[in-house]
Amino acid sequence: MYIKLSLSLFKSWANSFIAPVRPKMTLTGLWILYEYYYEPEDELLHIKEEQLLKGNIHWEIEFDNRGIFRQKSNLPVKFFTNEKIYFWSLSQNFLNIITPEKDQKEVFQFALTKNQLRLLQKDQSGRIVFFGFFKKKAGI
Repeated sequence: MYIKLSLSLFKSWANSFIAPVRPKMTLTGLWILYEYYYEPEDELLHIKEEQLLKGNIHWEIEFDNRGIFRQKSNLPVKFFTNEKIYFWSLSQNFLNIITPEKDQKEVFQFALTKNQLRLLQKDQSGRIVFFGFFKKKAGI
């Protein structure tokens, strides 16, 4: 079951949280998706953790300190479906994920708190392609 939301209220809230990483925070490590929003055909859908677990849907992302990005995913929202290893870099509050051939790039706005990573990607018209919440896996 999907939850429909008011787009204007959600978009203003989503724009309000984006902030750069503070010096003591680190993006490196393994992150597990636990909630996300996406907007197919002008309808914002909210997928909660219970729905992810019930549907056996996952997206695990890993950032290492050498700039390598790895992922395991079966999300209906696809990013780089043919590759498993990429490169990552930060520019202000933007996360860039680049294919090894450097011919394709995904750009996300991000916010990082103590144990939570938020990634937001919009298309050129401002539609939310993906807005996800990740928990950092403990011990990694």
